[in-house]
Amino acid sequence: MLDRLEHQTALVAATGGRREAYSVQELLHTYLLADLQRQGERRVAGLHAVAARWWAGQDQPVQALEHAAQSHETGLLTDLLHRFAVPLLLVGDHEPLRRALSRIGAHATATDPWLSLPSALSNLEAGELVAARGDLHHARQFWPAHGPVELAVLRAVAEQFGAGTPSPAPSAIANTDELPAEPELEALARLSRGNARLEHDDRIGARTEFEAALALSCRYGFDYLQMQCLALLGVVAAVSGDLRTMRAVSSDALLAAADHGWERTSWSTAATAMLAYSELMRSEATAAERLAADCLAPGPAASSPQSWFTLQSVHGAAVFDLGDRAGGLAELQQARSDFGAVEAGAEQCAAMALLEFRAALLLGHSTAALSALAWFAERTGDSGDLSTMRAWVESAGGRRDQARSLIRPVLNGSARTLLPSTVVDAWLLETSIAVAAGERPAARRALQTALAVAEPLDAIRPFALAEPSVRELLIHQHGSFGAWDEIADRALAAGAGHTPQRAILSEREITVLGLLPSLLSLDDIAADLAVSVNTVKSHVRSIYAKLGVSSRRLAVLAAHEHGLLGSGAR
Repeated sequence: MLDRLEHQTALVAATGGRREAYSVQELLHTYLLADLQRQGERRVAGLHAVAARWWAGQDQPVQALEHAAQSHETGLLTDLLHRFAVPLLLVGDHEPLRRALSRIGAHATATDPWLSLPSALSNLEAGELVAARGDLHHARQFWPAHGPVELAVLRAVAEQFGAGTPSPAPSAIANTDELPAEPELEALARLSRGNARLEHDDRIGARTEFEAALALSCRYGFDYLQMQCLALLGVVAAVSGDLRTMRAVSSDALLAAADHGWERTSWSTAATAMLAYSELMRSEATAAERLAADCLAPGPAASSPQSWFTLQSVHGAAVFDLGDRAGGLAELQQARSDFGAVEAGAEQCAAMALLEFRAALLLGHSTAALSALAWFAERTGDSGDLSTMRAWVESAGGRRDQARSLIRPVLNGSARTLLPSTVVDAWLLETSIAVAAGERPAARRALQTALAVAEPLDAIRPFALAEPSVRELLIHQHGSFGAWDEIADRALAAGAGHTPQRAILSEREITVLGLLPSLLSLDDIAADLAVSVNTVKSHVRSIYAKLGVSSRRLAVLAAHEHGLLGSGAR
């Protein structure tokens, strides 16, 4: 008909290469609208209903709901919301869903769990926690006697993501082998089951469910769910200590968020927090500080308290690593104070407590360090991480035998650690104790073990914070670690200063400094440079003064840390 109208009257014109759509001339458009208004609101509403059903038949929920909302047919709008609410949540079209729910009215939403539960999930994504809890309360009030598994899935997800305390019955239904037939509800069911397994520390089971939900989201175009699954897979990797995987999937989640303008959602914030922590542990303090600062700037509205705590703590630790040690520690302490009594996973408590504890101990603030230790102990109880923290305190006080006794169960694997990187810390502490005791072979073995444990974890920061004796041994043994030489290079570079001091050394001092790591005596260096030995000694004294060291070995260590020695000078 439209094709005939185009050829016979020219009042419409086909658009596009496939001629599937037609535009109406403006004059005719104006006339038709005026004629429609003369026919009355009932006629307009009826045509909106026709349009809503047509768009629904084309599987275009946003347009269908917009027309249904203007049709004044409550039954039609309700039916379309029952059909499309969950898919809209999973693809990320939350605003059209909220508009349709608002149009249908608070009473209708509150008395129908098929509407109140999607409303709760939508409000959760918008950061409206109070409204989400109200929706969940209404769903519980009007819960059907024999609610289907699909409805139980919606309730379980709403409860798990923060709208209220999970109740046994729906959660139990959602975690059986029974899965809904609809792909969107099956995906949500797997998301719910993954969360339940993660809460029970079944990391393999959680990862399996999240990966299944991710596969469904990719197959059916559930883009928002895809971002959620990637963020949750990052959480699984984080609690497993797999920083490389955490970094990869968190980056993918952020790319998905950027593609759709979801950068300020709670899931994007969670992924950013994990990525920032990963950069910090890789000793990339500048990147960690930037990621955390960018996400902290808008305020905590779209963040969970747990993500906000991580971002604040990582930012403080990065500031500490970048040179403002007092400011970094103060920020770490403030982050814990702001977090208050909010619940968090044991792994997160361990990670954040260790950041603050190490900063305080390195600054010599034993009271502040013990405060972080006590907070961690109260939250999680005994663990290998807590024993390692106590061992640091003992070692700092010169009680190395007690320190060694505390970390022995961590080293032999009999004590479970919440963070795999804690094992790296324990071996580095053992290295420093062995060096202090004059046990050089044992120290070398401990250092090599630390490198071997750190490599798959991508945990470089522990080496940057290690004692000077450990870093000195790392320099002296450089090139002898075999398969771990590459990570030894990264560990050595991790201590490099962020403000190289090359400018304060003269060219001749740089030349002499480059020869200090060799086995040449000062006489040999003088002969090599064709100068007197007194001249060399004068240069060495100047180097010591400028680098703030008192021995040749410490000068070599400081030179590496300030990036003053290239690979050719080793």
